[in-house]
Amino acid sequence: MIPHRTALHGAVVVLCALSPQLSAQATAATSVSVGQRVRILAGANGEPIIGTLIARRSDSLMIGRERDTIAVVRSNLRFVELSLGTHHEVKKAMGTGIVVGASLGAIAGALTYRRCEETFYGSCFLSPGNVSEAAVGGGIMGAVPGLLIGAIVGLARKVENWVPVSVASVSQFRLAPRARGVVAQLSFSFH
Repeated sequence: MIPHRTALHGAVVVLCALSPQLSAQATAATSVSVGQRVRILAGANGEPIIGTLIARRSDSLMIGRERDTIAVVRSNLRFVELSLGTHHEVKKAMGTGIVVGASLGAIAGALTYRRCEETFYGSCFLSPGNVSEAAVGGGIMGAVPGLLIGAIVGLARKVENWVPVSVASVSQFRLAPRARGVVAQLSFSFH
């Protein structure tokens, strides 16, 4: 028999261990080069502009989108972010799936608990003895399908990573990670 507090503490520890933590990028890009994918917000309202930086001018940035090209005035820039590429979020989705599946299973196990009536010797051998045990068993049973569904969702979903770039220096210097080290790129613009 598992005491209520022990089951609750165990659930909290599992949730803390499996919950994905969002953290800030350790390194921020120092600038954006022509040809890189960017996300820009200009002005007070509106949706971010996502596209490829085509040209940098002294007063504006030219962004190529899927269907058109747009000029963004530098003085209106609120934020600029550089794309680090896309990836699948399998681990994060699996963690979320386990937490959701275990939670739903624990709730279902606790709500459907009925004391076992022993009709013959050993017929209640694996039956939970109380609501807490039913909740723990339901949580374990729910975690497995949650894990599998989370893995499928994580494989099906692509997420793009963005790193902030200083609005004041949307310009010349760039450090790019490569398979074997880091490449530094320096470019000059004459306006």
